[in-house]
Amino acid sequence: INPFNRVPTFVDTDGFRLFESRAIAMYLVQSRGPPDSALYPSGDLKQRAEIDQYLHFELGTLYRGLSDVIVRT
Repeated sequence: INPFNRVPTFVDTDGFRLFESRAIAMYLVQSRGPPDSALYPSGDLKQRAEIDQYLHFELGTLYRGLSDVIVRT
């Protein structure tokens, strides 16, 4: 199912597929959560931007820093 043969992979009831954990989490909150969930609020652009900021920080900065430490040791 996943083009990279890895987990996580999500397949919705209509066959829609996602294979990236952040995209899966955002999709699930938006498709199944309450209309303006605090987990990923649609009504407050600034609050949502702060959540996106940490999602992207973890992906780009944190992982790179951890890989540099692991590779050096």
